[in-house]
Amino acid sequence: MDVRLINPFISATVEALRTMAGLEVVRGRPDLERQFVARADVSGLIGITGDVKGAVALSFPLSLARRLCEALVGETVLDDDPGIPDAVGELANIVTGGVKREYAKMGISFQLSVPTLAVGPRHQILYQSDQPVLVIPFHAMGTPFWVQAALKFDAR
Repeated sequence: MDVRLINPFISATVEALRTMAGLEVVRGRPDLERQFVARADVSGLIGITGDVKGAVALSFPLSLARRLCEALVGETVLDDDPGIPDAVGELANIVTGGVKREYAKMGISFQLSVPTLAVGPRHQILYQSDQPVLVIPFHAMGTPFWVQAALKFDAR
């Protein structure tokens, strides 16, 4: 995948976590995989349509998802707080919106769906695609999290 199409995911993720939660993020090495595999406890999935079709998912361990929620609401929350998956969904929306803005500068447009949320240590992300899945690992507060994207670009 062209680095110009990957970099917006990196910059949008770093900026969103810095702005929304005051967290510094370190990126790992992006890779391509065959399918979406949930890598953590809480995931937010955004469908996209337009010049690009596919899905983007952000997956966080519960401890980091709770920290994100606390940053957004300004108070301590428990592990079972319903705001935790909502916070992850909102962050997935913000990151994908940032990617959308950067892609628009390249003449590529798409629309975002409402976030779909998945919670639990063994949850599955069931998204069928004939495209490889871009997986970008990150760390914040010493805790890993992942951004995944399966994208199909319309031929021009």
